[in-house]
Amino acid sequence: MTLSTLSLMTATTSCIYDDRSDCILDVRFTYSYNVKGEDAFSSEIKEISLYIFDSEGIFVGQVDERGNGFPISYSVKMPSLRAGDYTFVALGRNRAVVDTSREFEFSCLESGESGLSDLTMFLNMVDNVCDSEIAALYNGIESTRLRSGPQSVTIHMKKLTNRFKIILLPYNGSGKLESDDIDIRIEGNASWLNYKGDKHVDQATTYLPFGKKSYSAVSKSDQEVSMAIVAELNTSRLLVDDKPTLIISNSEDGRELLRVNLAWLLTLQAIDEHKREWSKQEYLDRQDAYNLTFFVDNDLLLKSTVIINGWNLDISDLSLG
Repeated sequence: MTLSTLSLMTATTSCIYDDRSDCILDVRFTYSYNVKGEDAFSSEIKEISLYIFDSEGIFVGQVDERGNGFPISYSVKMPSLRAGDYTFVALGRNRAVVDTSREFEFSCLESGESGLSDLTMFLNMVDNVCDSEIAALYNGIESTRLRSGPQSVTIHMKKLTNRFKIILLPYNGSGKLESDDIDIRIEGNASWLNYKGDKHVDQATTYLPFGKKSYSAVSKSDQEVSMAIVAELNTSRLLVDDKPTLIISNSEDGRELLRVNLAWLLTLQAIDEHKREWSKQEYLDRQDAYNLTFFVDNDLLLKSTVIINGWNLDISDLSLG
């Protein structure tokens, strides 16, 4: 584990002084904002950028931590900061990223000039299309007042990306499926996020599979399903109000076989306990990986059954929501 050079300004910065105070701060991290409610920070997050803002929301500097993984109860030892109010924003990934040409890129800030609102996360794409496997993205925010002596602050992380595996199966064994015959895409508008993880501005985005293959097996009978299409996609954060859309279509003529509000569809499979405790948006933020299985008839009309993360849903009209 290596600690990069702290990009803090010197005496010209309003919050860092040569005659530094005795404020000693440990910044700790957790990631339990998930479906299991268990801290997965050390197992999932592999790099962290920690941004420091003063009481006026002006950027002071940042610390970048990268490595093969963080130990349990890991903390960043901050240099002495003068007593006062600070806001810390942590942005993390599940793997090291060197080339951000097809990844989320964090905005560059100028110490003493940039403010909190200048810190954003933008997904770099070609023609507003994301068809690559992007690193998982996390963020967390915490404000605290520093006083003389040792202190600690804990930043609670939240995941801002999703991973989908979409499986298409023939409704009966006689159905034929080839990956080139079917197009799968997700459309949304939340690929440019602010420091809170909310949508910064509308950015129309099409997410295409970074992997799509046909699979077949030897069938013992005409009734045994032996073919499938499997596609994998990444998306930015799913927002209920944004109404991200899953579209499955015929590659040859563009005829849509399915168009559905994806946020609506996914929240249908939340168990009753989750529905009582969490809002729809909180469920989408906590559940970051989805396996969706659709059944296709011979004439390529989707049947009313869909399986999401092992839960079987009977939906009479998938266009609702």
